Amino acid sequence: MFRLNDTVFFETDNETGKKYLIDSENGNLFHLNETAALLLGFLQDNKDIDKYAAFVVSHAGSAIPLQTIRKDAEAYITLLLDKGFLLREETP
Repeated sequence: MFRLNDTVFFETDNETGKKYLIDSENGNLFHLNETAALLLGFLQDNKDIDKYAAFVVSHAGSAIPLQTIRKDAEAYITLLLDKGFLLREETP
């Protein structure tokens, strides 16, 4: 499972509706598109990538293969881990 780093906050700009991850420790700001925000919401709700991918397929139809969604989600999670916005939690 994953969680936001303790110094990171998920924020939505009230005027524009844009979503961001903000690291209060170093001031880094990371813009999230709607798909990225959806993935982050699934992760924060302790849902795995498979549930996220199934949700996207159910709403996008067969336009996007499940494997592609899963691969893209894994790459995005790796990016957030590398930038320090996200932490991997070991499950007991």
